[in-house]
Amino acid sequence: MAIFMNKTKLKKYSFITAIILALFMVVGIIYDKYSSIFIPFTKPLEIIDILISFIFWCSLFWLVIFSLYSCLDNYKYHNPQKLSIFRRHPFLSMFILTFFISLIYFVIFYPGIVTWDGFWQLDMYYGIRAMSNHHPAFLSIIMGLLTDLGRFLINDNFGISLFIIIQMLFNAFVYSYTIKVLSKLKIPNFLYNIIIIFYAAFPLLSLYSVTYIKDTLFYLTSLLIFVFQYNNLVLENNHNKSTYIILTLLYILLILLRNTGIYIVVISLITLILYYRKKVTLIFKRISIIFGIVIVFQIGYNILIYQVLDVNHASVREMLSIPLQQTARYLKNYPDDLNEEEKEAIENLFAVDITELGELYNPNKSDPIKWKFKSNATTEELLNYFKTWFTMFLKHPGTYVDATLNNTYGYFYPGMLNSIEEGLGFFEIEDNTRVNAGYLDISFNTSTHAAREFIYNMSDTLSKIPILGKIYYCSTYTWALIAITIYLLYKRYHELLAYCAPLYMGIIVCLISPLNAHMRYLIPVAICIPILIAFVFHRKANAKK
Repeated sequence: MAIFMNKTKLKKYSFITAIILALFMVVGIIYDKYSSIFIPFTKPLEIIDILISFIFWCSLFWLVIFSLYSCLDNYKYHNPQKLSIFRRHPFLSMFILTFFISLIYFVIFYPGIVTWDGFWQLDMYYGIRAMSNHHPAFLSIIMGLLTDLGRFLINDNFGISLFIIIQMLFNAFVYSYTIKVLSKLKIPNFLYNIIIIFYAAFPLLSLYSVTYIKDTLFYLTSLLIFVFQYNNLVLENNHNKSTYIILTLLYILLILLRNTGIYIVVISLITLILYYRKKVTLIFKRISIIFGIVIVFQIGYNILIYQVLDVNHASVREMLSIPLQQTARYLKNYPDDLNEEEKEAIENLFAVDITELGELYNPNKSDPIKWKFKSNATTEELLNYFKTWFTMFLKHPGTYVDATLNNTYGYFYPGMLNSIEEGLGFFEIEDNTRVNAGYLDISFNTSTHAAREFIYNMSDTLSKIPILGKIYYCSTYTWALIAITIYLLYKRYHELLAYCAPLYMGIIVCLISPLNAHMRYLIPVAICIPILIAFVFHRKANAKK
């Protein structure tokens, strides 16, 4: 009877997962075809087609998810008879492997791949642009100092490479620590080996290890925090003061490496505080102290960089991708549906004529509109804009729905690789004179051009392989997180659910970002998914009968 009840419960949770994924699939198909959720519902035949499609995907996903959940439910851990070197010496073997592969990429792409954002940060350090916190000022200064040091010692190429070498070492350390933690868990060998291959040999991650950009250090720190805190607070039950000191420093580092880090840190800590409030008093108190330290640091740091170091605030437009996309789509669809007061409220905040805004609208990218928005808007201008934005919503709410979903559906639809062709990573030194102003003499070695082409073609081929190529797709990791979450709810593994909060916050950050289906934004989530799966297997193996 108990077995029957468990199967019934499992079917219910599998069906819930299937419905969610089927909705993602159907909505994605609609936006891929029509760029609007409403157009197909005006056609009777299309409505029937949508219903059939939803039923098909829901049935298929239900069978697949139920099978996967059942396999996990029946999982029993068996000690491997033969221990590989990655089990016997996990840290050292993983460090050597990961660093060696990064070193190959480093030689081929020496001094490192320098992106638009990387040049932008150096522009601010060298005074080409005003220093601001548009990109994290702390990291911009570190980048600039290392570039100065390299230029002083040898040349500009060496300056860029100093940052890349530090990044490669940190990259190898984080993966090695992660594998060391996994080596102690009750997880199957095939999963353990897949995770090693994913971290060491996934071309996208190897490429980012030698890419001059803030994102690599950020997602590595995100992974380190995810593994460190769960390992120490849950698996090892290690509550030494040093554990909480290290955790505090890691949270502060995450804030320093990317502006969105503060949101992920705050959500993570608040979730842990709520979870441990009535469960473990010691953890509750110490996490609460960390939360207080982080808030005080954030306030003090902002005072330091903005007032003492004379760093400009990032423009408010960085937070307005969603409303700006909604405004642009409205102006494209209904250019004459505004009164003079509404036109004035919008035009006061943009550097172009209101008729041009509709023409600039890109459904998958808010940058064309965002960069026309005034960087120094006054509070009064913003209030007038949002009053107009709200009245426009009341007139055509469907336009706002379409603008939002059209700029986000790629994060949950497996039919979109990347909206701006960066799904495979960066492969060049940015040559656009808007950021590469000529003050640095850096270039690739011409003798390794063929090797760089080979790596690009290898990545391109991998991304097109059925099923396996989906590791390049944002939706793969979103789906995995949702499927895991529902399984955790089914099993009532609440402690693991509490540690999923930063991953969901990472997805929310992507949804309010300027770009649709942008893998670079989702890597902090994607890189934690294999570890989350491993934690679930271990939790299942240790579950009380």
